[in-house]
Amino acid sequence: MAEPFDPYRKWLGIPPHEQPPNHYRLLGIALFEHDPDVIEHAANRQMSHIRTFQGGKNAAHSQRILSELSAAKLCLLTPDRKTKYDSELRAKQRMAEPVPATPVEAIPVEAVPVAAPLGVPPLPTASRARDERWRTDEVPDPHLAPPPVPIPMPVGTAVAPLPVIRGRSANVILARRQKSRFAVIMIVTLAVLMVAGVVAAVMIGQQLNEQEATSRTGPKGAVSASAAAPINDAGRKSAGDTPMANMVIEGESPASPSRGASNTQDTNSARSSLAAGAASSTNVPPVDRVRQAIFLAQEALADRDEDAFVRQITRAEQDLAGGRIDQFHRDSLQRQVDELRAISKLVQSFWQSVREGVHDKLSPGEPVKVLQHELVLVAREGDVVELKIDGQEHRAAIAKLDPLAAASVAGRNVQLTEPASLLPILAFLSVDRRAAAMHGGNPLVQFGRRLAQEQRFHQAQNAESLAELAVWLQSTFGEQPENR
Repeated sequence: MAEPFDPYRKWLGIPPHEQPPNHYRLLGIALFEHDPDVIEHAANRQMSHIRTFQGGKNAAHSQRILSELSAAKLCLLTPDRKTKYDSELRAKQRMAEPVPATPVEAIPVEAVPVAAPLGVPPLPTASRARDERWRTDEVPDPHLAPPPVPIPMPVGTAVAPLPVIRGRSANVILARRQKSRFAVIMIVTLAVLMVAGVVAAVMIGQQLNEQEATSRTGPKGAVSASAAAPINDAGRKSAGDTPMANMVIEGESPASPSRGASNTQDTNSARSSLAAGAASSTNVPPVDRVRQAIFLAQEALADRDEDAFVRQITRAEQDLAGGRIDQFHRDSLQRQVDELRAISKLVQSFWQSVREGVHDKLSPGEPVKVLQHELVLVAREGDVVELKIDGQEHRAAIAKLDPLAAASVAGRNVQLTEPASLLPILAFLSVDRRAAAMHGGNPLVQFGRRLAQEQRFHQAQNAESLAELAVWLQSTFGEQPENR
């Protein structure tokens, strides 16, 4: 009979005795790793690997492990949850450590003198009649108890003595060992309780310090207890949230055209289940609920799933409006929501430009130069289009096109004199998962990711940003032929 399939061992190399794995073992990183970049890249790498098994017979295992990887990534990238998880993991490790046995030094057994053989009692001298008992020469006293009858034993037989250990019996030694083990267990338990008390005191002290700083200096002068993110262009910290570009488009491998739809559907169902679990939990603080919704909205944009994005960004806005969130965190999270809303609108405009370019602005077989790439429309059949980008063929539905091919079609609307016309392309390339994985070295992808990381798309229409975009566009592509 074949043994049951073990996805942890077969796919991630985790042996049975380490299952179920903790978050660090599941991501394949060092225990208690604190660098968020290391954690994020490891999670993306593991998720990309597991996605390759979604179309086979073990799709259910793949879906379950993808959900566990997403939960581990979200937990370790949220500083408050990571601190709590690390404390619990350390406590479990202390409890699992073996208790050293107390050595008992055996004392050699001393020889015991061999007892002298017991003599055989003499036989009675008088015989008895048929109806009489044995009689002897002595008449016993009727008031005395009869003497004990010795048991005859062979001559030279000795009884082996019981072993003696330091003069104590085996029961005494066993009882003392049990007491010693109980004492060790009590000491370990007290130590764990003391450590937990110290950690709780430190966390409470940090919260009190944060509240005091907020009351004295205002939201801009406050320091978040989870401040682990770099200072952005607004001059304040982002409350421990990972930059958008790093969370959305780092380290994912693209899905093949034949499997892209099923992979996206399975991934979205896993994320939907994670979102439902987060929303139904009454113990999750409002700040963490908003962060979870923002994270899932970013994932939906990366997978070109507009419906999932609308659900998650709406949930984030509702929690921001009704949740008990301090002003500092509210401002930081609201800015991220505004940024995602702005990117979503630009991405919708991008796909509209792609559809117009395919159906109205490109003639089959006519090569055009777009953003330093040669674009040729080979054929179109309804929503399915076949393109050549720099001689490489791409055939897919419009919504599933290669990122660079789609950007080249939309690039027909880009003019050097109108830098705002490039914003939809930059917004799409900044969040699309396949764009980072397949075309990470492209200057458009790199510039779009930089704008997303700095959270600048929601203010990209102001004069200063447009001037910077015009300078970058001119320096990168120079004078180009007319696109229309």
